[in-house]
Amino acid sequence: MIGKIAVFFKNILDWFKSDRCFIYPFIKAFPMANNLLLITLALCFATFNALYFALSLQFRVNIIIITLILALFSSAFVAGFCNIVKDTVEKGNNGEDFERLDTKASFESFYVGVGKKYLPFLFGFIFFFLILIFSMMISLLLATKFICPLSSIGLDIDSLQMILANPNAMTEFASHMTKSQILHLLGLFYITNIITPFIVGFLLMLWIPEFIYTGKNVFLSLFTSIKKLFSDFWNALCIYLIITFGHFLLALVFALLPQTSIMLYLSSLAFIYWVIYNVFTLFIYYRTKWDIEKAEENG
Repeated sequence: MIGKIAVFFKNILDWFKSDRCFIYPFIKAFPMANNLLLITLALCFATFNALYFALSLQFRVNIIIITLILALFSSAFVAGFCNIVKDTVEKGNNGEDFERLDTKASFESFYVGVGKKYLPFLFGFIFFFLILIFSMMISLLLATKFICPLSSIGLDIDSLQMILANPNAMTEFASHMTKSQILHLLGLFYITNIITPFIVGFLLMLWIPEFIYTGKNVFLSLFTSIKKLFSDFWNALCIYLIITFGHFLLALVFALLPQTSIMLYLSSLAFIYWVIYNVFTLFIYYRTKWDIEKAEENG
């Protein structure tokens, strides 16, 4: 009996160590994410976006122009950034020394990524926001029809849009709401603004690695990545839940800390590192799954 229990736990431990376990990408990604160049690039990118957005709002620049400029700049950065991540993962996969910071090679990889993948990433960004907006609109319509009818809080879809567009009307309406109406409205908020983006994010989590590795059309890569996602559903879900929980935990911790300039900087740095770590995790997971599929196809 004791021997069977020992074998059972040994099998569990071996599974955790194997590349088929959802923990494996997180372990392998940790040393790769400790890349000072990538952290510096991401910090500069985030700082530029924040400053540009704040200054544009201050000077009342049209929101469409703001969004367009951010999309153009973000597409170039993400294309180059993901190409560096891919090259780093490939070095680690081939047993090369990825820990040594080669600034020149990294920048060359960045420029290659921007040059070859800028336009597909731009179209991908636009397509992503269309998917997100469309899915949130559909979820709102379904929720108001089947889960949280607007009639239960004395509204229809037109009056709800008017209230949401006018802060004063929203404050006035909220001051007269009953407890039941507040719960119904919170239900709508969670469905459209939390649950729906959560599901969309999960479905698209392998989209970029699929496009980077296969070189397929960015739109075709979306559908093939979802297919691969469901072929290893539980591991993919566990990885996504860990990433999401990490985002939530970081946000909670830094929300409870004093909101000083130093703490805001440290929280931004920690969040940037966590994002870089997550990108490496997803690329390693995809690359490992790709290797396993290739090995099974070859017998």
